[in-house]
Amino acid sequence: MPSFVRPEDPLWADSLARCPHDFYALPCFAALDASWSNGEAVAYIDRENNILIPLVRRALSYGYFDATSPYGYPGIVTNALTKKIRNAIERYLEAGQKAGLVTSFLRLHPLLNANIPHALSGLDSCMIVEHGPTVSVSLAEEDENWLAQLPKGLRRDIRVLQREGYVAEFNGPDALNAFMDCYHASMKRRGAADTYLFDQNYLEQLTECLGARITVCVVRSAQGEPACAGLFTCVNRIAQYHLSGTNPSHLSLGPNKLMLTAARKWAREQGAQWFHLGGGVGAREDGLFAFKRRFGSHLSSFWTLRLIHDRDLYENLRTRWLQRNNLTEAPNPNFFPVYRQQVCQ
Repeated sequence: MPSFVRPEDPLWADSLARCPHDFYALPCFAALDASWSNGEAVAYIDRENNILIPLVRRALSYGYFDATSPYGYPGIVTNALTKKIRNAIERYLEAGQKAGLVTSFLRLHPLLNANIPHALSGLDSCMIVEHGPTVSVSLAEEDENWLAQLPKGLRRDIRVLQREGYVAEFNGPDALNAFMDCYHASMKRRGAADTYLFDQNYLEQLTECLGARITVCVVRSAQGEPACAGLFTCVNRIAQYHLSGTNPSHLSLGPNKLMLTAARKWAREQGAQWFHLGGGVGAREDGLFAFKRRFGSHLSSFWTLRLIHDRDLYENLRTRWLQRNNLTEAPNPNFFPVYRQQVCQ
């Protein structure tokens, strides 16, 4: 029978062992994200349909909950065929309602969940939203052959960085502190929300969770100053460009170009098949997306699922939220669930 399990339940790890998955679905990562976002990590497991859904469950009033995917692209872990996926989500909608869930917001994995939107098309109480493309770099080619195919201007910029004495190192001395400084400088420059300002304790727990499956790349100037830094992961032959930041003093030279070149080499050495760079801000085709597109030509769509387990409760929460904020309609009608939307007073 389908069930909700906690990270320490061996059923979670056992279910992952049966299906392709990325690090976002690991129980230790879900637990870390839940502690950061004041939720509770659980996984919905349906062994009959060979499916696992990593979740962060959040409390609502009167003993009810809603759920969201942990940070990133956890998606739905499965190797089931289309018919079984549809049946599994129908069962999840029912099981969630019985367990007190009102809604679920699921971020699908662009590489591993490409078939799921089609499988769920037309399913009642399930809204499927396509947000935009993400970029992946194939790791089939040798480094030199891949470099030779990059845009001419990008190759020139990388050579300039090397000529100026910039070097990329992995897991070097004080790497995590260098990452923290660069990452927080970038988040401050972009005006990021507090939820993205991961602290030292969070990052230490993340590296402990992933162990050898995560690396810290720091690009240093000729003088040894951190110019940029990034966290990269590799699980089940998928490498991820997880988090990064740039020192404002080195922003004009774009040292992350050298970092991504070095990270691709690292990913190949780990045996990865794909190096997933992600997309633009909010999955838009913006400047960040254009930058990533220069490194890879393989595009995958990023989708989310918005599931309503209990329609009556959802409408009740929506109505109360509108009344509390003196609104007749939500400022952003695409935000889900609507009652979680922040309203500027």
